[in-house]
Amino acid sequence: MADAKQEHGEEAGATAPPPPLRIQIASDIHLEFFKDGLPPLKDIIRPKAPVLALLGDICALGKPEKQPIYCEFLEQCSSHWDVVLVLAGNHEYYSDHNTKTTVEQVNEWLRSTCAKLPKKNTHFLQDSSMVISNVRISGATLWTDIPLSQTVEVAQSPECVEYKLNDFRKCFTSSPDPKFKTKECKATARALAATDTNAWHKRSVTFIKAESEAAAKAKQNHLVLTHHSPTFRNASNKEGDGREYMKYCASTDLEHLFKGVHTWCHGHTHFNGDQVIKGARVVSNQRGYTFENVKGYNTECVIEIPISHVPRSDRMCATM
Repeated sequence: MADAKQEHGEEAGATAPPPPLRIQIASDIHLEFFKDGLPPLKDIIRPKAPVLALLGDICALGKPEKQPIYCEFLEQCSSHWDVVLVLAGNHEYYSDHNTKTTVEQVNEWLRSTCAKLPKKNTHFLQDSSMVISNVRISGATLWTDIPLSQTVEVAQSPECVEYKLNDFRKCFTSSPDPKFKTKECKATARALAATDTNAWHKRSVTFIKAESEAAAKAKQNHLVLTHHSPTFRNASNKEGDGREYMKYCASTDLEHLFKGVHTWCHGHTHFNGDQVIKGARVVSNQRGYTFENVKGYNTECVIEIPISHVPRSDRMCATM
């Protein structure tokens, strides 16, 4: 039967589709907890594809003393992969009240550090994209969307995201506090507020929507890379622990965006999965803290994106 199919294909002039774009993904490596320096690269991730995507929480860069180990890791990645794509997670921005390194400073440090690597093959994606082999790749931290009911001002309770989440104590910004309307308000480093992360979330959502439209127009498959999760479904092992605020720490329901996306890869939740929702594949490959036992992390996790555009109607349909 196999021979008959082959002969029929040859007679009809059938040609094999081009090989897919292969991208290796990893996140939540947390180099800041490696007490004895950087281990051999193979112990963290083994090169198995031309492109590597690091989906955030690789290291806490708001602490200058942690930057050298990140540089060493990036240099090794740059030398072992043809292309390296870098995202910032929330932990990249972690600083302290003495240093107060801002989100803006960390973003600039990442851009310049990636640009300085000798092979010029490493790219920091923050609400930005690139096209590789006719696949549009869009990247963002994608902070979560925090409801007003989960802010300190409205909740007036410690049982809310803005009170509980370390991001609002350990991350800083140089942008003026929106609570002060006066133009004379001088921009100094201050702790993040939910108003900041919500604004960044909206900006990233607008960006991803526009990228999906651009991909469709150019007949490209769209790969979205974010740190935070775009769905509450099977995204975290803390979903059902009874604490309402927990789900907003890691995820936002963005399933309405899946229509324009072939595959969406994320990190942050320290919970690994591979599922299809509304026609989009949603994948995570997270290592977790050194003192954790995160199940399912794969040092050789590779996803494949077809180079030929796959129309929405031809994609795998979700059963959920």
